[in-house]
Amino acid sequence: MRKTGGHSNLVRAYHQALQAAKSAKDINAEIAAYGKVIELGQNSTGNEEDIVDKKSLILYWSYNNIGDALTRKNQSKIIFNKNNYNLALDYYQQAYKLARDNAEKIAVLKRMAYNYRLMKDDEAFYKCFLKIIELSQDKDKREAYVALAEMQKNADEAAALYERALEYVPKEDTDVAGKCLNTLQICRELLVLYQELDIPQQQKRIYDLMNKTAVLAVRSLEDKIDGEDNRIRKLELFAKLIEVNRNYLQADDNRCGCLYRRMNDLLKNGEEFEFGGIKYSKNIIRRMLTPLH
Repeated sequence: MRKTGGHSNLVRAYHQALQAAKSAKDINAEIAAYGKVIELGQNSTGNEEDIVDKKSLILYWSYNNIGDALTRKNQSKIIFNKNNYNLALDYYQQAYKLARDNAEKIAVLKRMAYNYRLMKDDEAFYKCFLKIIELSQDKDKREAYVALAEMQKNADEAAALYERALEYVPKEDTDVAGKCLNTLQICRELLVLYQELDIPQQQKRIYDLMNKTAVLAVRSLEDKIDGEDNRIRKLELFAKLIEVNRNYLQADDNRCGCLYRRMNDLLKNGEEFEFGGIKYSKNIIRRMLTPLH
């Protein structure tokens, strides 16, 4: 005979808590509703694998929901109350223990990182963010390391994070051109940092990598342009190609003029195309070409 009573009661309690939370005007009532689910879950005795799994999932949700409610409770107050954040973190810790996979662990850690940010606890936030990156898929780590590096005020730490980001560029789910552009953006930041830190050897290494990558980026983008039929997408590729030549290569006037003319041929009369914060039109390109003649 199937023993589903405990499971049914727990599921019913969770749905009742959801309804109570949605209709509750008072955050404390919302917290109390999820607290009843946790109490029932902790006291339930079903041993069947299916029941245990569903109980863990419901408790995981409930701990997270109470943590979220406590965070909102503190934000709704004029006077800062650190205890609400600490209590929220305690509930998130309980949720983390019940997480079934990395995705659920990351969801909890993001909540915790948000709380640490609100608490202005930079060290705890940093450690939490690093844990998130550690649990993330390799294809997502470059972007995450860059995001964390951008938050760093310390040049040494920022450089170390950008270097880690470089390691994961090859693992990204993008084409050669995309990998090249991401590498160039990281190199640009690293070059500034190593200049600030006055480390000539590292400056030369990054400068050499940047030059080699820029050449490869140009080749890759030109190949993509030749194989692209969509006009708008082709304009975007030309904008990227112009950016690489302008920022990373010492292209001569003839080369720049050729790129602008090819882009001009794609633009319609009166059309204004914007990419990366830069606007292009036939009139704008005409003005760009004038100093090149």
